[in-house]
Amino acid sequence: MDESIENIFRNMTSSIFKDRHVLSNTFIPSKLVARDEQIRTIAEKMYPVLEGGSPQNAVIHGNPGSGKTVVMKFVSQLLMKEMETRGIVNKVKTVFIRCEETNTPTRILYKILQAINPLSTLPPIGLGTEHYYNAIWKELRYTKLSLIIVFDEIDKIKEDSLLNNLCRYDEDEKADSRQFISVFGLTNDLGWLDNLDARLRSVLRATKIVFSPYNADHLCEILSDRVPLAFHENAVHEDVIGFCAAYSARDDGDARRALLLLQTSGMIAQQRNEKMITKIHVDAALSEVDKSHYSKLLSESTSSQKLILLSLICLTRYATEKISTGLLYSEYSHFVRLTGTDQLSIQRVSGLISQLETAGFLVTTTRKGRKGNSRILTIDSAMLSLDALILSDPLLNGLSEAYYNIVGVRQKQLQGRFTCMVGSSHL
Repeated sequence: MDESIENIFRNMTSSIFKDRHVLSNTFIPSKLVARDEQIRTIAEKMYPVLEGGSPQNAVIHGNPGSGKTVVMKFVSQLLMKEMETRGIVNKVKTVFIRCEETNTPTRILYKILQAINPLSTLPPIGLGTEHYYNAIWKELRYTKLSLIIVFDEIDKIKEDSLLNNLCRYDEDEKADSRQFISVFGLTNDLGWLDNLDARLRSVLRATKIVFSPYNADHLCEILSDRVPLAFHENAVHEDVIGFCAAYSARDDGDARRALLLLQTSGMIAQQRNEKMITKIHVDAALSEVDKSHYSKLLSESTSSQKLILLSLICLTRYATEKISTGLLYSEYSHFVRLTGTDQLSIQRVSGLISQLETAGFLVTTTRKGRKGNSRILTIDSAMLSLDALILSDPLLNGLSEAYYNIVGVRQKQLQGRFTCMVGSSHL
């Protein structure tokens, strides 16, 4: 074996990165930008803990990347420090649960139990929820602990009964009168709390806290604070922060996306053995980040939504006219017949188009015509390479061969039209 292979890691150095963790979602900065009001509001809800009371439940709304999670962790850390100063740190425990990954009652209860007692012998699956409730109640009574549970993406929880049971812990006759289980929910769904069952909403008694999107200036400040910690000196061109902030401000002010774009730009510069990140690297990173972003969104979409997007991708590539809802529906109808699945009405498809626009897959504009208004649909160029991912859906997998045959035919037709145009221009 070549000696250089044996020492491969020792020989690797980076003139770009100093500490990549600073750019990750788990990093909690010492200063948070444009969130003083939200920090104060959440702190006010938690403050009763310091006076022997229970926090007020809250649901925190905001777009992805608006700082909900980092603010919640930041305030929780401040609370724990103050509790330690006052000597009450062993009376309250904060538990963070990511509901995108842990969303069933059994998994959530198991995670809570493990947070209270990591030595618990109950298995993660295979038992009814009553076993986990009984074990948690027993541990809380024994330890005299109270819980602040933070549900990140609370709207992903599959059963309302879980929140109902947790919020009613103080009604347990065997519980200490000072004990509580408090709930803080984080969600991207602005209507989640309002759409809850009225009885659960009454039990939860949650305050709504709204996080507005970051603007370009906020994102510039966030990135500027991270750059000296994450990168070597002079590794980032002065224009790069502004480019990353502007791109991300355009997409609902997502700070996580801005940080990912900056990190990906650095990785591309490093792969090219260049010592400074420039706009060239940001442009290259933008395409990669967009694909990753859309891939994640696709994983959460229904088969019908994917079929509509596949139709739009095909039309975007080969249509010679602007894509209206009617043209898209015609294309969708053709594809749905090939899958053998039920065809949705044009009204239902129109509704799904609106949902896809809200999710960020496409943009619609209104065009006035003699027969009334129509919607014109466009998608980001990064979506055009995701047809294979859409076709990997088990319900659409049988469409692959027919789809690529159609694509091949239309590509030849497009080339033929181009050849005719070139030929006529020489006449």
